[in-house]
Amino acid sequence: MRDDVPADPTIVAARELRRSVGRRDCGLVTALRRSHVRYCDTWSEHCRQSRYETEEDPMNTPETRDEASQGKLSHVDAQGRAHMVDVGDKDKTRRRAVARCRVEMAPSTVRAVIENGIAKGDVLAVARIAGIQAAKKTSDMIPLCHPLMLTSVQVDFEVGETSVVVEARVEVDDRTGVEMEALHACSVAALTIYDMCKAIDKEMVIGDLALWEKSGGRSGDYRRHSKS
Repeated sequence: MRDDVPADPTIVAARELRRSVGRRDCGLVTALRRSHVRYCDTWSEHCRQSRYETEEDPMNTPETRDEASQGKLSHVDAQGRAHMVDVGDKDKTRRRAVARCRVEMAPSTVRAVIENGIAKGDVLAVARIAGIQAAKKTSDMIPLCHPLMLTSVQVDFEVGETSVVVEARVEVDDRTGVEMEALHACSVAALTIYDMCKAIDKEMVIGDLALWEKSGGRSGDYRRHSKS
């Protein structure tokens, strides 16, 4: 028995009773055993609660709370808990974001895409619609994103010898940016290309997903400087 566990009087009583009466009064012994089970359950809950109250929460430290209060972690409140950012006090402004990614594939797959030789149909047309739809559904997939009334979504492709580059451009007049909408549109368009072509090329690789441009909002403009 652990040293920090207090003595259970029911255990002591049960042991004394077993020595004195043997098995002649099993009902009383059973009752004492049940009492012991209730005691153990209570003690276990106490231990769990003690660990919860004393263990250090890595998301609830003075440093994290300080960062949250300064807006460094906008999706974390002063107690270190995730929450949706309140944008009600912001003015509606023009927001724009551009994201890109790349789908690497075999040269023969690229030719099939260009020549519309994929059995499922026009790869780039379907991927474009999928990307636009994904931009509109971003808040359904990314938990802390705000639902936005997007004003423009464009998905374009640059076809190379061994890859297809996907670019998504999203615009809105609202209180929060559309970086996630652009990234989501780009990634879903790339996944759709994979789905359309996987019957002839399962070695395709999706990569280089990144935000390339962002404008509007309090944080100002951003432009990615290189492909690294």
